[in-house]
Amino acid sequence: MQLTFSRINFRRNLTKQVQMQFLLDLLGWLKNGCSTFQALQMMRVCAEEVGDRDVLLTVTHVEEQLAKGRSLASSLEQNFVPDLVMVMKSSHNPRELQSTISELKVLHDERQMILRKAFSRLLYPCVLLLVSLLALWITGSVILPRLVQMLTGTELPFWSRQLALMASLLPWLIFISMVTLLSLYSIRFLLPWLREGVLVRLVERLSVTQVYRLFVLVDICYQLGLLLGQRCNMGEAVVFLKQSAKGLAEKHYKFMEERLAAGYVSLAEIMRSDLLDRITLMRLQMSNGTTEERSVQLHNIAQSIQERAVRLMYKRIRWLMAACYTLSLLLIAFVVLAVGQVIVLMVSQWG
Repeated sequence: MQLTFSRINFRRNLTKQVQMQFLLDLLGWLKNGCSTFQALQMMRVCAEEVGDRDVLLTVTHVEEQLAKGRSLASSLEQNFVPDLVMVMKSSHNPRELQSTISELKVLHDERQMILRKAFSRLLYPCVLLLVSLLALWITGSVILPRLVQMLTGTELPFWSRQLALMASLLPWLIFISMVTLLSLYSIRFLLPWLREGVLVRLVERLSVTQVYRLFVLVDICYQLGLLLGQRCNMGEAVVFLKQSAKGLAEKHYKFMEERLAAGYVSLAEIMRSDLLDRITLMRLQMSNGTTEERSVQLHNIAQSIQERAVRLMYKRIRWLMAACYTLSLLLIAFVVLAVGQVIVLMVSQWG
């Protein structure tokens, strides 16, 4: 059955990992001597055999765009993430493109593995904390009032009163906490527009901001190294990367453009923006050689920065885990103490 769709109902359904695999398969056919249309036909056959509807839709869309005279890279703009489109525009050599996409896939897989490990470490402590909060609310809002009804005109003990108060305030506390977390998350979008001063210095010292800035720097060094490895000069690489960048990365590439326009040739001077930390700057100052040698050096620097970012992130996670466990233990002890006081009072009255 022929698949048809319009621009309105077509959406980017492929994950980034699947998009990279799509490009690797396409470039593999191109490297083996197939034309673009032949490669797409081969991919259509493979997708039909496994029943992959999203790939079939993507192949159909690319074929339609190519038939309109658009280039392969331009045909991918609607369905693929910007950094992959940027790589496809940077070269016409299938072998070089396949190597670059493969390295991007390795970086993506490493990042996903890091995030999965971080999530798995935080999952149990966070669930335990949520269960403790739920126990506090149920005990203070449901169980404690029923126990009070069994008492005869006696004021509740101190900790029991505090439990009832905490249960009534808990929804508001959760709401405030969620707003705070969303504010911290939005920092990565607001940071490029914050003015220099006390506020931006305070924001940059936040742990979550430090880790985020390091990972942004990893992507910058890695992608810049990949494009230099494709024999792009520094100016072309910066222009390509700026087209698909956002936030801090876009601000950094604009800074690099200005430095290049000012005549700087040293990699350390070109990249010396506020995003760089002292260690990275020192390593960039030691880098020299040809474009290909700089590509390797940037790749090594990116790996070093990622290792530091992971260590810092896991250090913060350990502190967060300890805080979750401690708070959960305190909440459970608080609930047990408050309910225990009410039970002791009931026993004394019945006695």
